[in-house]
Amino acid sequence: MKNSDSDKLKVAGVLADTMMGLFDSYVRGRDKMEPYDLLWLGVDRDERPSHGKRIEDTLQRVVRVRLWENEELKALADGELSFKQVTALRVMRIAGGSSEEGYGGEEDMFYNGYVEEGGEGVS
Repeated sequence: MKNSDSDKLKVAGVLADTMMGLFDSYVRGRDKMEPYDLLWLGVDRDERPSHGKRIEDTLQRVVRVRLWENEELKALADGELSFKQVTALRVMRIAGGSSEEGYGGEEDMFYNGYVEEGGEGVS
């Protein structure tokens, strides 16, 4: 009996679905990485700097940063927004999210001249 390519694809699909089901059952939703996610090690926002303090002695937090959202990719692909406009929106979203995650904040990235008053990115 000869196996056709469609049979092989069906078997591969079943195996992939089984593996993803196992992965989803063991990984907590909060820790699950998605496409375009990045883990970033940052200094906790309540940590105060002091002279001679080593990075090993500072409170650090690992946060998940979403580099791209599906809506941003769709707007870029459809030509609704230019790359410059999408980049400005991404910076605002990531900076706002970083503040919620407990490190940095808008003051660190956004207001230091990246985006002008009109909402267009600085070239």
